[in-house]
Amino acid sequence: MLDYKEKEHIKDVLSQGLGINRNINFPYFLNEIDENNKKIKETLSYIERLEYNQRVLERKLDILINEISRLKR
Repeated sequence: MLDYKEKEHIKDVLSQGLGINRNINFPYFLNEIDENNKKIKETLSYIERLEYNQRVLERKLDILINEISRLKR
């Protein structure tokens, strides 16, 4: 947990450096960041699964095309 001095320093950085309201509710702000990170990780997992499935389908399609062309000869 951050002590008072560290919290004040963070508020200074946020307000002066980023233009964010100094009186922001940190627990809510940090909780929302955490929730967004979880959603991003979940979305990346879905994308990776889609990419894997796409590669599997492409390999199977290649096998089918090769088999069809072999049978036509």
